[in-house]
Amino acid sequence: LEDQGLYGSARPLFERALGIDEKVLGPEHPHTATDLNNLAILLYDLGECTQALGLVRRSVAALTGHFRRSAWALTKSERLRNVQVNQRSLHTLLALAPVEGPGHREILEALLIWKGQVGREMLHRRWRWEDLTHEQRSILKQLRGVQARLQKLAYAPAMENREEHIATIKLLREERNALELNLNRSLGRGDEDLTPSLAALQAALPEDSALLEFFVHPLYAPVVWKEGEVVEQGYRTKPHLSAWVVRSGMEEVVRHDLGPAEQIEGATQAFLNDLVARRGGAALPEEGEDPAVTLHELLWDTVRTSLKGVDTVFVSPDSFLGGLPLEVLQEEDGCFLIEQHAFVYIQDVEALIAAGESRDDFTRPGLLAVGAVNYDHMEEDEPSGASQPSLLAQAELRGSWAEYWDPLSWTRYEVESLDHRFKRFVGEGVPHRMLDGGAVTEARLKEEMPRYGTLHLATHGFFNPAGLPSMWEDAQMKGANPVRLGEDQQLVGLLPGLLSGLVCAGANEPSPAGGEDGFLTAEEVTWLDLRGCDLVVLSACETGLGRPQSGEGMMSLRRAFHLAGARTVVSSLWQVKDESTTELMLEFYRNLWQGHMGKLEALRTAQLKMLERNRRAYRGNARPSTWGAFVLSGDWR
Repeated sequence: LEDQGLYGSARPLFERALGIDEKVLGPEHPHTATDLNNLAILLYDLGECTQALGLVRRSVAALTGHFRRSAWALTKSERLRNVQVNQRSLHTLLALAPVEGPGHREILEALLIWKGQVGREMLHRRWRWEDLTHEQRSILKQLRGVQARLQKLAYAPAMENREEHIATIKLLREERNALELNLNRSLGRGDEDLTPSLAALQAALPEDSALLEFFVHPLYAPVVWKEGEVVEQGYRTKPHLSAWVVRSGMEEVVRHDLGPAEQIEGATQAFLNDLVARRGGAALPEEGEDPAVTLHELLWDTVRTSLKGVDTVFVSPDSFLGGLPLEVLQEEDGCFLIEQHAFVYIQDVEALIAAGESRDDFTRPGLLAVGAVNYDHMEEDEPSGASQPSLLAQAELRGSWAEYWDPLSWTRYEVESLDHRFKRFVGEGVPHRMLDGGAVTEARLKEEMPRYGTLHLATHGFFNPAGLPSMWEDAQMKGANPVRLGEDQQLVGLLPGLLSGLVCAGANEPSPAGGEDGFLTAEEVTWLDLRGCDLVVLSACETGLGRPQSGEGMMSLRRAFHLAGARTVVSSLWQVKDESTTELMLEFYRNLWQGHMGKLEALRTAQLKMLERNRRAYRGNARPSTWGAFVLSGDWR
């Protein structure tokens, strides 16, 4: 009846459906929430805006409460699917909000609760691992083992028997999910209130700072009536990009509609392609629009009016914006945004609110510096300083999926320098280890990383490797049924954390039977216990990239380290050069250890120094591709 435009006849049936589900299933059941949302849209089309807004508020509250009560009994993939399916009510709330005028505080409050809730719940449960029972630790060990076997099959270069290979992957995935479910349910519900509030956020924002919250969502165009007749039916628009600005010391919340997301996404991709393809070279004069100018106009021109006088911007990106460092955008006078603001990237404002909480009891001292990896051979007992056998070819970039991984010559100088400077400026008595050569195995990394407070990992990184294309969206919406994409591709109804990772020793050689494959993926990192880790520096390519997941950001290596407990992560958003990365990293640690700067200040100061040096050396060309890829997420202090 609604589709036919008979809204008056449809209304009592929507109301009856809501009444049935409320009585039988309860006021906070997801089906009841769906009924509330459907009726709200109908009433909005009928012009009853105030009543419609009240219903959709109830719908959002019901879904939020249901997730909070049920998440403990779900796997990670089930939680992601749950949030994805239920975002429709949040979209409706965002669409109806303008009818109340400047009601942006309430809308942003709902968005803050919804956005990042899967990662928030996982991280809070991670802090309960300290009290795991013997049985729970046994389940966790089994889970890690099954995950390693699953990953090894997913990365297998060839399949002797395709049907058997696919069947084995499916069984391992089911076993893995069952173990995760058992572990989650054995931990119980938990009593923590994980709901962030706008008031708490405003209180936590440092002086002269602001939160810049992005969200991609559709709007709703209501029915157009003329003389009691329907002229045009209501419909959901294509996704728009909204931005909210919350400033320290100010009660007001500002919301900006930046327009169709598709247009901004295209401009973002064109800008990044141009920036990265030049690898530091000057822009070539071409006919048509400059991608940098176009993106600045679409994305930054509007929000910057709300950021005047702000020193530090906490950025919560969404969707495609997760791959864009705002630092590299330029103003009309040629200055980069990094010269005006410091940027911190967060996916969940709870991390910002909780930044002041002490974790000194958990943070471990010391440095683990990893580099000069021997990709041709793994040997646990290979002595430090052992040379790599294939030195004729040296990789210029620290990543991009390859059938053969070339040595990274600058990483040896990088980690040796860090080891020396750590002993000099932090202290000889503080634990430190340099891991290199064939000793940088997956197993060794997993063993060593939880022991140190600072992890510096200089190696090849990758995202979305060839031969392992993601069908995550398909698996998410249709179930984890096997999907055939072609004879040269594998079954990929897998977790998105398998699509990004770091390359370890022996990755160029066939993995031994029962051994690991030489790739430390985001999925494996998620199940490590890194609560004692204060700083992780991923000195590799594309370590901040991953599959976008609405409301949860990039399913990336960076996110995995945060979920494992790491407080601060420095990661990259494109393929970075070996030499310039070493230069940036050494300057960063000089500022951190010798200059006693905070983490964000140390990174930004290093980037600004490279920017100015490039301008002098390359006739005004700041070469942002050499310094702009690395961003800081988490605790900025």
